[in-house]
Amino acid sequence: MKVIRIVLTLLLVAIAVQAFGLGGMAEGPVGTWVSGIQVQNQSSTTANITIEFRWAQNSSKPGQLAFTITDTIAGNQSEVYYLPSITGFPEDFVGSAVVSSDQPVAAILNTSKTAAGTETDPKRIGAASGVLDPATTVYAPYLRKNYSGRNSYIAVQNTSTETAVVGITYRDHTGAEVAAAHETAVLSPTTTKIFYQDSNAGLPNEFHGSAVISGTQPVAVVVNNANDGSSWDKSQFESYNGLNQSATKLWVPKITANYSGYNTGLTIQNVGSSPATMQLVSTYGNLTSPAIQPGAAWSVYLPTSFPSASSSGSATITSDQPVVGVVSENKQSKGYGVVWSATPDGTGTVTVLFPKFDRNYSGYNGGIQIQNIGTAATTMQATFSFPGLTDVSITSGSIAAGNSWSVYGPSVAGLSEGFHGSVTVVSLGGQPIAGIYTSKNDGATAMGDYYSAYNGIQKGTP
Repeated sequence: MKVIRIVLTLLLVAIAVQAFGLGGMAEGPVGTWVSGIQVQNQSSTTANITIEFRWAQNSSKPGQLAFTITDTIAGNQSEVYYLPSITGFPEDFVGSAVVSSDQPVAAILNTSKTAAGTETDPKRIGAASGVLDPATTVYAPYLRKNYSGRNSYIAVQNTSTETAVVGITYRDHTGAEVAAAHETAVLSPTTTKIFYQDSNAGLPNEFHGSAVISGTQPVAVVVNNANDGSSWDKSQFESYNGLNQSATKLWVPKITANYSGYNTGLTIQNVGSSPATMQLVSTYGNLTSPAIQPGAAWSVYLPTSFPSASSSGSATITSDQPVVGVVSENKQSKGYGVVWSATPDGTGTVTVLFPKFDRNYSGYNGGIQIQNIGTAATTMQATFSFPGLTDVSITSGSIAAGNSWSVYGPSVAGLSEGFHGSVTVVSLGGQPIAGIYTSKNDGATAMGDYYSAYNGIQKGTP
């Protein structure tokens, strides 16, 4: 029977340390950090799963097996694994995991700082999807070193059973290579190494640019960007998956401009060999870029480009060179910040999976925004599932090509308070779709970055 494998890169349970690194390493944002994962069974047949955790290569126990979970997940259901609550899971763990299953599954990762959620001890949280399709070339378009208080770090996991040589090439915001910053490492099988940009002496202060990660074996990448955390309004912690597919058209299911305090920025990197001209087509209007050099990125902050806009919507980006892109969203008045990736044209499917969805669960409420990335209108159906509860399904109206359908947890009739299950969205008209999940805690006393986001997972991805 075929075994499906999902890579969860940079899975952290730093229960008793004051930074992500171990053994005296000072890199990474300070605090006590924990992780949880949620695994969704894509099939109607019970899935037998195994989750193996390995210590990071730059930890006190490089590459060693740390813990193993075995479990079953009922058909079309999901299970949560909050690592600090699992008996016997090692404290101070920093590393990665691989989920194996005899049925197709999807997974997401949450990483958060344990905090009181006050002005002096703000909350911080980020989310990323499990990687189903590792590659030998992966792009990270959005990196920082001491830039406006922000630093980033890249977790690279060797997903093979062979040793891998990994290289990271950095480019600044103009596309120029920062040769002095080039990094290489040898990674043991299924092991992760964390590259901290603030520890890379070859990167200048106030660096804001990108990187290309290459491996002699397929790798999975997660990037985290962190503000300095010195106060609630500087607590933004943003996670996104490295990108391994480029296209001349990108889809953006969700954008905001002056919308209840939420605002969106786009970073679109030219990964081609010639200068690129890019065009943004959005709910608010259209923009055309200047010539963007190979390796450089076009950055657009929508409230600045469309100052009269005051809504949420969707967008597409086209280019005469292949591009990759990420989307950032913030709400400065709450200290929120998230990053997710734009969807390359041709990668959509008729079913998108969201392993984690909350409705008033520990104060969190989730929402999904699903874009029709086909060529004709379609109707969508979202089904909410949780073990022991009857499924709840809702259906959209007709969604035109390029437009999005928004679903907010508290507005779903019949969805129980405290729901923290999964969602499956199907395009009933057969058009491909893509989506984004966001979650927030808007409690009056909740201070810090209580906002997270991840890309919906395309069903049928290898």
